[in-house]
Amino acid sequence: MFVLIAAGVAISVMTWRDGRTTKPGHQAAVTASSRSAYTSLCGVSARDFDKPTADFPAHARVLGSGARIAELGGVGPCRVAGDIPRGYVFSPKGATLAALNYVSLLSRGGGRLAEVMAALQVPGPGTDVMVADARRRPPAAERQATVKGFKVVTTASAGEVRVAVAVEFPSNPEALVAWSVTVRWRDHDWKVEPMDTETGWEMSPVKNLTREGFTSWGF
Repeated sequence: MFVLIAAGVAISVMTWRDGRTTKPGHQAAVTASSRSAYTSLCGVSARDFDKPTADFPAHARVLGSGARIAELGGVGPCRVAGDIPRGYVFSPKGATLAALNYVSLLSRGGGRLAEVMAALQVPGPGTDVMVADARRRPPAAERQATVKGFKVVTTASAGEVRVAVAVEFPSNPEALVAWSVTVRWRDHDWKVEPMDTETGWEMSPVKNLTREGFTSWGF
């Protein structure tokens, strides 16, 4: 069985805003020469470069498989085909939704897990290993983890965003775990970096969402 082990493109003309002004000489926008590269799969241009906060008005969507994802008009996902969500806007909110939905779907498992990984992860050797393993030993479907909060950890590059997702696993409902993933802008969408095959996913306990800087999440 595939086991979850608890364990970019630099854009110099853009910085995410987090309540502070951008540095002199920088603009929180995409230049004309790069605009097409940072348009989403559904043709939505980059917009809204503020980090997500408590007023992030996403809502739940239940897929045909019974899996729950989060969506927000104009942010994403703009396509759901075969119960796989794709198409997020180039912004911190788009990156965050991509991370939240990836964690939700991966925690659910099931026979289509390999397909989910192949579609939502950054292509490369790491993803190939995970996909092959999931195909050889498809995990049984489980109740997906419940997302309780999120935190944008770093935004050193506009094309690479690290998000810590605070989740509650059905097997241990009394404990919160921060599951950290990195998403990169690839092929007009946010893709998740694969798990480190040596150390597993980066996970750590969360004792208090507010004190540890998480934005509470729930529908």
